[in-house]
Amino acid sequence: MEAVDRYDSPLATRYATPAMVANFSDRRRALLWRDLWIALAEAERALGVPISEAQVAALRAARERVDFARVAEHEARLRHDVMAHIEHFGEVAGADAGKVIHLGATSCYVADNAKLVMIRDGLEMLMDRLVAALDALARFAGQHRSLATLAYTHFQPAQLTTVGKRACLWAQDLGLDLETLEQLRARLPFRGVKGTTGTQASFLALFHGDHAKVRALDRAVAEAMGFAGSIAVSGQTYTRKIDTWVVSALADVAGSAAKIAVDLRLLAHKREIDEPFEADQVGSSAMAYKRNPMRSERICGLARFVHSLATSPRETHANQWFERTLDDSANRRLTITEAFLATDAILNLLVDITSGLVVHPPVIAANMRDELPFMATENVLMRGTSAGHSRQELHRLVRAHSLEAVAGMKRGEANDLMARMQADPVLGPFVDADLTAPARYVDGRPSKSTSSWPSSSRPCWRATRRVAVASRPAYGCSGRAAETGPREACAILRTPMNLHVHAPWLRAAGDEDNAPDEEAPDEEYDEDEDEYEDDEEGEGDEDEDDEDDEDDEDDEDEDDEDEDDEDEDDEDEDDEEEDDEEEDEYEDDEEYEDDEEYDDEDGDEDDDDEEEDDAEDDKDPGRFVV
Repeated sequence: MEAVDRYDSPLATRYATPAMVANFSDRRRALLWRDLWIALAEAERALGVPISEAQVAALRAARERVDFARVAEHEARLRHDVMAHIEHFGEVAGADAGKVIHLGATSCYVADNAKLVMIRDGLEMLMDRLVAALDALARFAGQHRSLATLAYTHFQPAQLTTVGKRACLWAQDLGLDLETLEQLRARLPFRGVKGTTGTQASFLALFHGDHAKVRALDRAVAEAMGFAGSIAVSGQTYTRKIDTWVVSALADVAGSAAKIAVDLRLLAHKREIDEPFEADQVGSSAMAYKRNPMRSERICGLARFVHSLATSPRETHANQWFERTLDDSANRRLTITEAFLATDAILNLLVDITSGLVVHPPVIAANMRDELPFMATENVLMRGTSAGHSRQELHRLVRAHSLEAVAGMKRGEANDLMARMQADPVLGPFVDADLTAPARYVDGRPSKSTSSWPSSSRPCWRATRRVAVASRPAYGCSGRAAETGPREACAILRTPMNLHVHAPWLRAAGDEDNAPDEEAPDEEYDEDEDEYEDDEEGEGDEDEDDEDDEDDEDDEDEDDEDEDDEDEDDEDEDDEEEDDEEEDEYEDDEEYEDDEEYDDEDGDEDDDDEEEDDAEDDKDPGRFVV
């Protein structure tokens, strides 16, 4: 059978989500190529090329009719994949419509532009999954923000932290990754209509030397495919530097997920936190008692694969000769697609894990119990030094007692460090039973243990914040917010109160109530709001917390909140001023670009005159350069 005899990538059949697989599928690529040919024909017709509405309508009507077996027959004969698709599209659209397919274009017009659409839509999907993971971590951190646990440096017990605070470290990395992908998405250009070597010479010939129409054609096709503009300069391809940006960013995402997964594997070993484990799940075919963190292990394995791919685009970019060599083609088919599929699988696993983490407080407390006396030694040093003793002498005594206690523990004895210090004539006055209370080592305020999470990053947790999701533009392209251009998107990322994220995953999960309202204004964010107070008791509705929290605050806390609100208002005003300045700068850039276009048009007239003078000289190389 074909399913047995043919190899299929496990990324497509086992790990990645159906949506990401479909985004990079052969059918999606073929349809995008046809979209590009239709967009090109429509734009050329609008600019005066003799293409009829009937021809364009025939192309549109035949868009979905793709017979890959027929395409394979053409490719076996022509040894050229793009020409095989052109011939097949002409067959199903009709001979008359087939005449105008690919008019003036080169193979990279469809190949490169389609890949950029896939990359853009792939980034959108990954951002959705990052937001889902951030939302899950936010709930987890809030629920366990006051649960003290051992921290580790060098994987040796260190001062205490909380389970929630540790989750903030994980979330911070993912928040930075989300910003990186958002900025990359905003920077991503379209290749556009550039001709065989980036000079647009074929299109200049098509429009009889009219440079303005060539530029208008480039803009029209880019807009039709959902891009604000095309890359300023290209060879036959867009610069492969962009591929290095993309895969490097995916490798960064994979690294953040792998760090979380490694931590969870270590915590599972200590039996403090488990990833979800199904009722009928089997950990080992031999050892029936095993409960392995296999999802986290899979993340680590896939992340290692993505990291290995990150070097390939750099080599491809470095080895492109002049305007283009074809050694990029096979490499890019593998590297870019596999990087997206693997990163998608990683984030899908991460959302699954973070949404179902199981915490075991008794085990956490037991693991702390033997280590808390060591934690207490730092306070003993502080107390003794404050009483006038030499810090170095106290340190020597504590060190001696600690080493003796550890030696006893290695013989299977209990930790007797507290008793040793209490019996010491110098240290004893500074030792009491309260020194081993976990609450003493968690910020002094367990209920606020996540207060060190930067306020500028907190909105990354808010996956249900207002977003703007545009409807898909023509030709099946996935667009970003209609009102959010590249510069505005970057400005939004620097404005924590207005961080824009996606929410299709909410709707996909059937959570219509929590899905953002596209037209509703952003609600004001209170930095000092205790938004997770009820989560510790299992009631995590933030809105109900805001409305039903009737606990009295003392006057000092209220004054502090008022001052914080004033500071926040000042920061918001500063952010608005920065945004206004950026918009003014953007407008200045647009004016500058218009001036350049005006100057170019003046220059074009001179070029046209020269070309008319030399029209009879067929050997003039200037005829082929814009």
